Amino acid sequence: MRIGQLAKQSGFSQSSIRFYEQKGLIAPVERTHAGYRLYGEQALNRLTQIKLCKQLGFSLDDITQLIGEQEALDHKAILHTLALRKREVETLIGELQINHKNISILEKRLNQLWQQGECMGAEELAQLVNSTTF
Repeated sequence: MRIGQLAKQSGFSQSSIRFYEQKGLIAPVERTHAGYRLYGEQALNRLTQIKLCKQLGFSLDDITQLIGEQEALDHKAILHTLALRKREVETLIGELQINHKNISILEKRLNQLWQQGECMGAEELAQLVNSTTF
């Protein structure tokens, strides 16, 4: 299939496909006499792997290490990298939960002040900025 067809089936733009090919994530492909790239199912499968990695939040460097130019995937390395990413996500979830709590506290406090026709004073604001949790 030509790059336009691959782009349509994979959901990636043609420029992204060329970029991934340049980075070695997709094997170089044959060209027709007219210079068109001809991709097979292997390229579509590889793009599906890349899409999954991106959805899981892996960086381009991580993706290159996980599924780079290798024909066979390193299962141990993949599981190790997934475990690391899972810990990163758990940390982010914890941070987001703290942020959510702090936003709720701030929202409640601002509503209280504004209903009284007041603004938050510099001292109270400084306390909020300097505390890790409200």
